[in-house]
Amino acid sequence: MKVLLTVTLAAFTSAAAAHKVTTVFPSGATPLTPDALKSAIEGKEFTAQPADGPRWSLAYRRGGKFTINAGDFSDEGKWSAGESAVCTEGKKLKYLCNALRAKDGMLFIQRKDGEVMHLIPK
Repeated sequence: MKVLLTVTLAAFTSAAAAHKVTTVFPSGATPLTPDALKSAIEGKEFTAQPADGPRWSLAYRRGGKFTINAGDFSDEGKWSAGESAVCTEGKKLKYLCNALRAKDGMLFIQRKDGEVMHLIPK
């Protein structure tokens, strides 16, 4: 019984660690000016994996259009670059600005719930 409990706790701890929510940008991540942010994402597609839920697919098109797909959810609308934040308004999603930071050529976005995710170029 003791061995089974230890194995069960180890499996649970391992699973919990795999889904740890990060709410702080990596050390040394820097804010971007609106022009630098626009240059970093415009015309590009990214994926991001939240701690819980399906992988996101994000596209920031030239001309200010964006699309998002996450599991069974999808939306499209307008995006703009703010002071180190990307602002979006979709047909389903309300207007929202998400903080964005860069470090070593990588981009990180902070969700409304505070979770920080790595934006991985497609």
